[in-house]
Amino acid sequence: MASCIAKIELKNLTYTIPGGFNATPYSTKLGLWELPRAQSFKGLWRWWLRALLSGALWESEKLNEEKIRQISGNILGSTDHASKFIVHISAKGEAEPVKPQAIREWKRLWRDRRLRRQLTTRPSALFTSLPTSPPIPSLPPRLFLLLQARETNERLAEKISCYPPGNLKIVIELLKRPFITVSSEESSIVVSSFLLSLIFGGVGAIIRRGFGSLSFISVELHNDIQKYEYIIDEIKRASEPNNIYNLLIEFIQESLSDARKLLGVKSSTSSSGIPDYPLLSIPGDPPRTLKPFNLNIFKLVIPNITSNEKRAFQLLGFKDYEAMKLLTMIGYSTTKLFWKLIDGEKFNVPGSPYETWVMGLPRGQKFDKRELRVPYFNIDLYEDSSYVGKVRRDTLKTGYSLDDEGGRRISAISIKPIKRLGKNSWIIALYGFLSKDWYDELYHYGVTPPPKSKRKDYQVKRQRLLPSEGVSKAFVKAWIKLKKIYGVT
Repeated sequence: MASCIAKIELKNLTYTIPGGFNATPYSTKLGLWELPRAQSFKGLWRWWLRALLSGALWESEKLNEEKIRQISGNILGSTDHASKFIVHISAKGEAEPVKPQAIREWKRLWRDRRLRRQLTTRPSALFTSLPTSPPIPSLPPRLFLLLQARETNERLAEKISCYPPGNLKIVIELLKRPFITVSSEESSIVVSSFLLSLIFGGVGAIIRRGFGSLSFISVELHNDIQKYEYIIDEIKRASEPNNIYNLLIEFIQESLSDARKLLGVKSSTSSSGIPDYPLLSIPGDPPRTLKPFNLNIFKLVIPNITSNEKRAFQLLGFKDYEAMKLLTMIGYSTTKLFWKLIDGEKFNVPGSPYETWVMGLPRGQKFDKRELRVPYFNIDLYEDSSYVGKVRRDTLKTGYSLDDEGGRRISAISIKPIKRLGKNSWIIALYGFLSKDWYDELYHYGVTPPPKSKRKDYQVKRQRLLPSEGVSKAFVKAWIKLKKIYGVT
């Protein structure tokens, strides 16, 4: 019989968008909400286990990707054999889905320039250090982009339906598989990596921008790994950023220590440089210190909800205004627009100096000729500041692009709500992994003027970037920019 080594009770701390069989949290046809499944947690758990094991080997100057693959596969399973551990998930929760009629009304208001302002806010309403211009949508950027998709109102309503904070309750049990020998070191590393994935990860979509964050209700661990239970209990009781930061440092130190025991290695103080892929380390905090893993914990107070923000949230059925505004703040803090504004620049200055590619790819846009209602695009093309000539294209790219590769790269930096202190006060974790695993070729397309319906003539400046050489510089610049926006020292 399987024996339980950990029982964890959670609730969702922020709005949560789990994906279902139709890639949405809610099905209008079935009238059903999707609930988180074990698979939703397993992928993130395996990722954090690999990051933890890699961090222990990195510290010992014996990093070996193949060894990490073998050990993680031996513990959590592979194509050759089953996992030594079983995950049981029990989840419940039901919310009011967004109505298609609300999407229709939102579109109507947004298309009318005179009425659009009812759905907008100001940068200064999100961060008081920013100016009042330009007006921006009150919704988190990712939700706003979803609403721009050319899909039916019913489909869009399904896509942006969320579980409100506290509505989703999840119970997770980690079990040792019967008739399989498991060492105490394996049990410890499995539990610590799983808890790390819950602390810094989440469930569902857009988790690197604050959605789907989870909060611990209770944690019960097996006797020989109760040290992690005590740390989680202390985090639950703590209300000051410094205290939570110190507890997280202790958690990471204990996790790395257990990983070294499992791997049979010792820490070395001489490990330095940038690893080839993300891994866990004792945190740095640029610009003072830069490590493979970087962390800053701070308190964030949500400004008063404006009448326009309230109107936009109400229209789509988001009743926890402060929680939705928090996600709006987090989303905009990662954009070039806010990076320009915090530097005192005008919102319409060229964005190419701001290297937001480190915040995830792709971040560009592609416009089809039919979308802008033109027969073709007539382009004056520049390559790395050298004029190439006139070309005709069926598509127009702006921002960052991998060109024909079509690849993606998750953000190196995440912004994660850790705890809600009150209606409008939160503890936030800013964390990021510095690594070399970026594409060798990345391009930035600067388009003048901005793409507009029925306009076919543009100037395009295509600049080649080498992120693998400049990732450290871009990471530090992005980290500092985010701290500046949030007013963090």
